[in-house]
Amino acid sequence: MTGFAWWFGTLFTVGALALLHSGGRQIVRGLRQSDAADAPIWLTRGLREVLIVVCGTGISLGYVFDIEALLMVSAVVLAEELYETGVALFILERGRALDAVG
Repeated sequence: MTGFAWWFGTLFTVGALALLHSGGRQIVRGLRQSDAADAPIWLTRGLREVLIVVCGTGISLGYVFDIEALLMVSAVVLAEELYETGVALFILERGRALDAVG
């Protein structure tokens, strides 16, 4: 195992923990204030950050332990989730903007 792989894994883990904390806070905020107009957006953004951490961890572990299948599956799932939540956020934010106008 190269030193670069271990540094990559370590730095990714630190970044993932920060993103996981932020995503968890947004999910809790969206659930606690469920009657707020922006609650679905907070919840979707929080879930997106948590999914990025999960898939990114799979990519990192696939790289560090040289498991190509884990690397590929995690990358495909990450791409799909980014697309899916991106479209959902676009629809939610567009609807919020239309509500503000009309």
